[in-house]
Amino acid sequence: MAFSLDDSTEQLANTLPVVARLFDMSGAAISLFDDHDRLIYGNAHYYQLICHTQGSHPTWPDVVRDNYAKSQGLIIETEDIELWIRLALTKRRKQTYRQFEIDAWDGRWLLMTETLIPDVGLLGIGVDITQAKTLTTALKREYQCALAKAETDPLTDMGNRRALERLRKILVSKERHFQVTALMIDIDQFKPYNDRLGICRVTFVYSRWPWRFRIV
Repeated sequence: MAFSLDDSTEQLANTLPVVARLFDMSGAAISLFDDHDRLIYGNAHYYQLICHTQGSHPTWPDVVRDNYAKSQGLIIETEDIELWIRLALTKRRKQTYRQFEIDAWDGRWLLMTETLIPDVGLLGIGVDITQAKTLTTALKREYQCALAKAETDPLTDMGNRRALERLRKILVSKERHFQVTALMIDIDQFKPYNDRLGICRVTFVYSRWPWRFRIV
């Protein structure tokens, strides 16, 4: 059954009472735009994202344009919103299904899906993934920290053999023909420098022979 602007939100809810009730209780922002890209259904969570009163039927460009002007709803980074809308319309409805992540002005992250349903319209569902996004970011930060510790010598604060091996693999994967060499030198009577200056590194600067070095 096809829906259009002539079908009110109440008529749609009467046609699909169970689905409409589930939409309202889902916690997701759910919208349905007809073939003319006019909003014919939106639950309470969706209307909280847009600058229009619940029960109104704006077009999708109007939703984007008004939200952008009032810094509400989903964040769109552009200096020319009209150009952005024109470009977006050339891609909109070109896929039966698409999924993307986007952040909102209120600080939330939403996982958005759009499903093109023949003779019905474009169904949009936005699920709040802020907590999962925050957890993923924290885990990624912890992983990077653990990786850095695993590849760093605690005494000299320099990369260890594991770091050199990872660098070698990166260079090989990029087909770059570089040689990676580690040079370890035992310097006699170096302890007084450490005792006086703390843990030091000796940086060798190659300039033919002999090598010059400095304590850093």
